[in-house]
Amino acid sequence: MQYAALGDVGAGVIQRYYTATSQTPALLIGRLIANAKNHLNKLEGGLGFWYEDKIAETMSALGDSIPKTLTLEKQSLFA
Repeated sequence: MQYAALGDVGAGVIQRYYTATSQTPALLIGRLIANAKNHLNKLEGGLGFWYEDKIAETMSALGDSIPKTLTLEKQSLFA
């Protein structure tokens, strides 16, 4: 989504947030969603709606309780 909205920006979302999100998901997921909303505003046509649907599906799959931290075992499953 970031690439579709901004083009090549060097270090992307995965490079910046993957490790921290795998360790403390509750802390980072809100920040990622906020950043995603900024990118959604820059997308043209139906692409923004498509990404919005994918985000909603993902959040629904996560449920109401996002863990504050993940154990080493769960971090390996995250990968």
